[in-house]
Amino acid sequence: MPWRYLLLIFCWLWLPTSQAQEPALPLYYIDKAPYYFTHAQQPSGFLLARAMLILQTAGISSQPRERPAPRILHELNRDGAPFCSVGWFKTAEREAIAWFSSPIHQDVPMWLLVRQEDAGEMVNFKSLHSLLQAPYRVGVVSGFSYGAELDRQLEQARLEVDRQAKSVEIAIERLLARRVDAVLADRVETTYLLNKQGLPSDQLLAVRFADIPPGSLRYLMCSANLPVSTQRAIDAAIAQLTAQHLFSVSAPPDAAPIP
Repeated sequence: MPWRYLLLIFCWLWLPTSQAQEPALPLYYIDKAPYYFTHAQQPSGFLLARAMLILQTAGISSQPRERPAPRILHELNRDGAPFCSVGWFKTAEREAIAWFSSPIHQDVPMWLLVRQEDAGEMVNFKSLHSLLQAPYRVGVVSGFSYGAELDRQLEQARLEVDRQAKSVEIAIERLLARRVDAVLADRVETTYLLNKQGLPSDQLLAVRFADIPPGSLRYLMCSANLPVSTQRAIDAAIAQLTAQHLFSVSAPPDAAPIP
């Protein structure tokens, strides 16, 4: 969706309503384009717009604010005002300290980025598992879950997984600098970055393996002190919007290839 239309959606979602004037619920998001990010000093992204629509349908005024992921997780452990954050994977550790809505999105499966010059040896592997058991170092973004199954496979890799990168862009830079041999990456995010950020797609190849699991579900993750009535309203809004086909949780059959 063109960003000018997303901007119109955000402006509409911020229009005053006749609801009782209660403090707006903070809606935190990380910088992960095109899911959620700040563009021209304004919150943007297709999944952030979806989250705001869900909250508005639930009768909840929201205030989107960008926050680093570690800070959001830290605030879950504080006894502060209720808040929500968009687009998180559900893990046992997070469920212990947060409330999760019904799913709001499913990712397409991850892919593995490798250097074009090394493509010949990489495509000979029949599975991600077999590659992880070979003497190749795979890079990921520090502090992020890749879903339960992929997290488990990464923990069992022959070489320790490289977790130095703080973003996908940095992970790709490390790949091109030969500090890692491959990067496990989000297909939608990578395609956006290659199209919009001028990363050298001609030096990269995306490899897909049959044993890479289906994309993980994403949720609204909220502080545990979010009132139960608000939790129920959010889940009811998700059910209403999906029933009206205003969005679908299921992943599309495929993602765009690297341009």
